[in-house]
Amino acid sequence: MAKRVKRPQRKGKSKPVPMRESDRSQDPILRKRLDPDEAAERVFNFLHTLAIECQMMARACGKTNVHSLEPEDLAALTMEASALAMVPLAGTQHTVGRPDMTRY
Repeated sequence: MAKRVKRPQRKGKSKPVPMRESDRSQDPILRKRLDPDEAAERVFNFLHTLAIECQMMARACGKTNVHSLEPEDLAALTMEASALAMVPLAGTQHTVGRPDMTRY
């Protein structure tokens, strides 16, 4: 029967410490599975797609440049998103969770 290895624990906590990202990158088995060129291409594709989507959102707001976007251009589609992001619901000036001072 194999010996059970105890993981290091945080002081005052009973949960084991999870393996950190730096520990995982040193594992030779995991390093063999990683193709840096393929990973770099995936990161590039992800960032390029984000840039294109950001440009599309700016154009949808009637702006010609992404840097022309302002906080007033933001709108939430759900009440939960409005409460979390503290931006008004689409089509209204009401922000969920923030008192409406214009009523008083």
